[in-house]
Amino acid sequence: MPVLTTLRIKELAFDYDGPLILLIKAGRYFFCLASDQGLKDTIKPYGAENSLLLQILPDLVKLVTGYSTKKMGPGIENGIIYSNFTLKTSRRGLLVGHQPLTSPAIEIDEGFTSVQFAGSPPMKLTAVEIWAAGPSSHLDKLAAQKTWELQQVNKEKNRKFNLDEDWRESADRHLLNMAGINVRRSEAFEEPNAAKDL
Repeated sequence: MPVLTTLRIKELAFDYDGPLILLIKAGRYFFCLASDQGLKDTIKPYGAENSLLLQILPDLVKLVTGYSTKKMGPGIENGIIYSNFTLKTSRRGLLVGHQPLTSPAIEIDEGFTSVQFAGSPPMKLTAVEIWAAGPSSHLDKLAAQKTWELQQVNKEKNRKFNLDEDWRESADRHLLNMAGINVRRSEAFEEPNAAKDL
């Protein structure tokens, strides 16, 4: 089980919206996270009553189980999984626990290089394995989504720049302006032959 990069894990697992199993090995510990929904890049905890975290080695122990939203009450959102890899103003990484932001049972750093178990010193993450555990229809939807994304990328790659397009309304100009580059195209060009006649 080779260690995957964060980008590869996000590419493989974060678009999958079905249940999954995440196996984690660090030092002498081996953990299994079973989630009733796919991993998400969000600042809200998720993972309901069918989610759980097990310590498989050195001893088999159930560390965390999900909550039933019916028991929690209406309007209360609570989960055992927190995963944020993009928003810099919030805690980053993958955290699992009954209160994942304040007291996580395990915490994986944002680079998927180290694991902290119950406040222990960080241990080097040596292996990660992810298994899709839902019906094949979830994988079919994911494959269709990836195909559509590839088609959109290819469509943009093959897009020809229209010289007759009004530059003031061009999406490219607006992107350059957002980056702080003000580009102005002169509307009054002199004809090359007119300059020679003078």
